[in-house]
Amino acid sequence: MSRFPLVLALAVLCSVSACRRGNSNSKEQYLARGEAYATERKYREAIVEYLNAIRVDPKFGTAHARLADAYFRSDQSRLALREYVAAADLLGADVAAQLNAAQALLMAGSYQDAQGRAEKALAIDPKNATGQLIKANALSGLKDTDGAISQLEELVAAHPNDPNAFTTLAGMQAAKGNDQAAESGFKRAVELDPKSPVPLVALSNFYWSKGRRADVEATLQRAREIAPRDPRVQNALAAFYLSTGRDKDAEAPLRAMDASTKSASARISLADYYLRVKRDDDAIKLLHELAGSDAGFAPANLRLAKIDYDNQRTVDAYRKIDAVIAKEPKNADALMLKASYLRRERKFDEALAQANAAAVIDRRSGEQQYLVGLIRVDRHEPDAAIAVMNESIALNPRHTQAKLALAGLQLGKGKPAVTVALAREVLAATPTDLKARLLLARGQLAQDDVTGAEQSLRGMAETQGGNSEVHTLLGTVAMANRDLATARREFDRALQLDPTNAEARQSRVMIDAGKNPAAARTLLAGELEKSPNDPRLLKTMASAYAAEGNVNEEEKTLRKLIEVDPRNVEAFGALAGLYMRTNRLDQARTSFESIIKQRPKDAVAHTMLGEILQAQQKHAEAQKVYEAILGKPEEAPIAANNLAWLYAENGGGSLDRALELAQAAKRQLPNSSEVDDTLGWVYYKKNLPELAVPPLEDSVRRDPKNVAHVYHLGLAYQKTGNFPKALNAFETALKLKPDFKEAAQKRADIRGR
Repeated sequence: MSRFPLVLALAVLCSVSACRRGNSNSKEQYLARGEAYATERKYREAIVEYLNAIRVDPKFGTAHARLADAYFRSDQSRLALREYVAAADLLGADVAAQLNAAQALLMAGSYQDAQGRAEKALAIDPKNATGQLIKANALSGLKDTDGAISQLEELVAAHPNDPNAFTTLAGMQAAKGNDQAAESGFKRAVELDPKSPVPLVALSNFYWSKGRRADVEATLQRAREIAPRDPRVQNALAAFYLSTGRDKDAEAPLRAMDASTKSASARISLADYYLRVKRDDDAIKLLHELAGSDAGFAPANLRLAKIDYDNQRTVDAYRKIDAVIAKEPKNADALMLKASYLRRERKFDEALAQANAAAVIDRRSGEQQYLVGLIRVDRHEPDAAIAVMNESIALNPRHTQAKLALAGLQLGKGKPAVTVALAREVLAATPTDLKARLLLARGQLAQDDVTGAEQSLRGMAETQGGNSEVHTLLGTVAMANRDLATARREFDRALQLDPTNAEARQSRVMIDAGKNPAAARTLLAGELEKSPNDPRLLKTMASAYAAEGNVNEEEKTLRKLIEVDPRNVEAFGALAGLYMRTNRLDQARTSFESIIKQRPKDAVAHTMLGEILQAQQKHAEAQKVYEAILGKPEEAPIAANNLAWLYAENGGGSLDRALELAQAAKRQLPNSSEVDDTLGWVYYKKNLPELAVPPLEDSVRRDPKNVAHVYHLGLAYQKTGNFPKALNAFETALKLKPDFKEAAQKRADIRGR
């Protein structure tokens, strides 16, 4: 297969004397000057001349073809692709033009279009070997490996001495797992072209895929003996050394590649090497040189921006990234880098905009979609995050991190079976992946498969003894097995390794809370001294005070929790519940009314006052309190949720407004069972039971012992006509509350049908 591009700018089409006879600004003269520059490797100047020719005649196909070559030679592959396709459209009967476009499309991952262009070339020249090779590669990219192999077998039969045909066919056989046929094919290609390094590099790649390191190095050394300056050989050697931890050995081939090609991509690889081995000064010097060239401007500036950001020079970093985006608005790498930094600074809305723009531009690797998914997680949008993680995996089925992120999200959505399946999929490819093993164990525990979780964690105390999460899960398994002594020891070890481990701390407190709440409180007090505003610590401490019966300290702790985490639905409910069980609703009401007089826009005080009025059955007054602060529901999501409930349950507002408020609350509090119940109940009241069921199911999944939520789900099932599920819900409600008359009546109605 001939090297890409097939058409090279090697000849001047018109002599100077001939050009003088025409218009000095004619397209032919511009083309001639461009060709002269290209012959001298002055691609920047050549590009200007070719563009001038195209301005004179936008349909000048030859100029588009030469411009594509110049772009390609100067490492501007995206612009080259555009021009190769334009040239092929304008030079329809030119086989070389069609093949150049096909090869460029193949390199860009546009396999369907590449196949179409190759077939156009083959329609003109049916025996064209290059066209057949490109078509075969395109079919492979489209996952039609059998079709690709069939195409290549025909090519090999027609051209039994073509090493490129054997190399490509061997690659297809390797993809099919036919290792013996693949190795034979690669070796046959080497025999047919013993002075070319290309089949040797292909053979070394095959050996690398099989873990045959000694064969890889020997084959590449043989290739270097044949072609000591070939950049493909140097690149393969450098990659081999870097991937096997021989960083020092990688410098020589990287420098040789830079010297032989003088290309921006080779210099970027060398700069990346310097950064890897902590030779930052060498890297920065090289990157500054590269930043002055067209091809090196974007990649060099993005790497310099990373260096600036890592050294807290954020203004300089953003300035460099923005300069790249201004020059290349569709540079997905620049948009991704900016999005990642904005995310790190918790500017999630801005980060999402940049990441979404990158995802629209580049849909090949799945990395852009993965970043969008992470930002969706940061924004507490699990459903949107799940959708985009699935998209990332569809684009790249080997994207391990996307699979693990999706596994965690599905676990949070109450779908542990999906979590287990995804974790097993990752472990099948990488058996030592710690995160996958931990997610597998969590999924199994969520399925009450304690034995399976125990097996998944077996041996990890020895191999991962310094990991806090490992000890937390070992403690959870011990608790499930009622081995409290082992559980206590594992949780203590987890907290010793990571004092901020809220899961281990809460589990440890649960062990002591019943028999020794004072011990539990003492454990937490030391941690609160270090992190007095940690919501997880405060929540657990409030529970410890409640178990101990210390009402005053419980109230103080809950108030502190609401102060630092004003969107904590459970904290508001717990504080209102405390006032109810201690018969202090009037006193609490007066207290919060006083706060509101001093701070009329205090959303927390308004929300708490509304909760107290609801507890006193003063719904109309509570409604007014909530309405006073709900110009923007997103700023007071708990109040929005409560007001939506009042509108739906007691009237006083439209159901459409109730739905708006419930949806606003859901956006801000996506994991709240109370919010899910409200949203589902509003849909139910609007006579949309099919829409009511999903949020009500989520609510019950998150809080399965909340009898009201279970009852609401039963009503929704009943209205959709799903009587078996409705009956099960009403029976569950009666188990939770045997004197629940309404649930008993609904159960009787269904049984009497």
